[in-house]
Amino acid sequence: MKQIPAQRKKKLMLLRHLIKGFERGKKYEEKEVNAYIENYHEDYATIRREFIMANMMYRDHNVYEVNPEELWTKID
Repeated sequence: MKQIPAQRKKKLMLLRHLIKGFERGKKYEEKEVNAYIENYHEDYATIRREFIMANMMYRDHNVYEVNPEELWTKID
């Protein structure tokens, strides 16, 4: 991936694709999340933040977990 889409719908579609690489119910250290995202784009901090803002992931003291899909921001 060369750049993060600016258009909201495209960005959410990309995030949904990337989140598939995380196992539901498993807790991830921040460095694990960063390493996974870095396989796709160098700006892992922005993508990680987008996961949180789209309610796809929950963060508690640098430990991340995938939220249930019904909580995710809907693609309009």
